[in-house]
Amino acid sequence: MAYFLVPKGVALSRCEPWSFAALHPVSEYISSQDVSALLRRISEDARQRFFSLWMNQVLEQDYLCYDITSVSSYARNNEYLHWGYNRDGDSLEQINLAMLFGQNTRLPVYYRRLPGNISDVATLNTTVKSLDFLGTGSMHLVLDRGFYSKANVDELYRRKHKFTIAVPTSRKWVEYIL
Repeated sequence: MAYFLVPKGVALSRCEPWSFAALHPVSEYISSQDVSALLRRISEDARQRFFSLWMNQVLEQDYLCYDITSVSSYARNNEYLHWGYNRDGDSLEQINLAMLFGQNTRLPVYYRRLPGNISDVATLNTTVKSLDFLGTGSMHLVLDRGFYSKANVDELYRRKHKFTIAVPTSRKWVEYIL
């Protein structure tokens, strides 16, 4: 799959048609079932090791931006699907996906699935704890106003991370300053 991902840079769902015409070290072609089977074999430990190595590589030259998006779904029996604030206005349960990416490189370095009923502001503390567990060291995080809270600012200071965070203009002290 690396033969496909590196030069093409597109979704793995397009791997099968590509594999019919390309030279690669696998069988005649790479089916979507082959891709799914390989991805299922990647353990949580292996994924966390990759995140740690990749993030430290990106951190040498970049800031990390943190944001959350939601994915609405008709699916059932998914532990992450919950009713929550739906950014698209869909009347569906959703999964939240937290992502960290390099500000300059725009490359993703970390992701986390979250239940759809968790607000943005409530995710930052556990995400930072996860990143500290990966051994990333000091980071500079760029955050939108959805993550602003006194508790989040205090926690980032306590953990000695640099950060740039937008503050909602509805805060009284912001109104006073402006």
